Amino acid sequence: MSYSIRLETKTGQWALPYEEYKDFAFALASFISAPPYLGKLSDMPEIDWAECLEARFFSRDRELHVWPEEDGLHTALTWDEEAGQETGMEQLTRRFVLRRIAGGGKLLVREYFGYDEDGQLFVEKTRLAGIERRDE
Repeated sequence: MSYSIRLETKTGQWALPYEEYKDFAFALASFISAPPYLGKLSDMPEIDWAECLEARFFSRDRELHVWPEEDGLHTALTWDEEAGQETGMEQLTRRFVLRRIAGGGKLLVREYFGYDEDGQLFVEKTRLAGIERRDE
């Protein structure tokens, strides 16, 4: 399975409409003067985009990374290619135990591997892929 990325600059736009991220299952967001949020998107309070340093909205098969720069918001949407478009790209999903996840649980991080010109394996792309909870 491979991945694709679409980068976008939203010049002069400083807030991302909810419609653009509402279909993701989870969120991780950092703020200037509030604690970070990690959990289900459906449980997340409304985002104060003036305070948001970075946000990642993610599900099993895709991630939307959002961050501000001087010219506006920038976004990077990464998604898995269809299984029928097999490219032989190697990947690994790691599970990290985090105390911040309510009820205990693991943050899933997907790594996609590539090979350099000498045949050395390297991590080509990393994205968030989900949260596993012990209580679910």
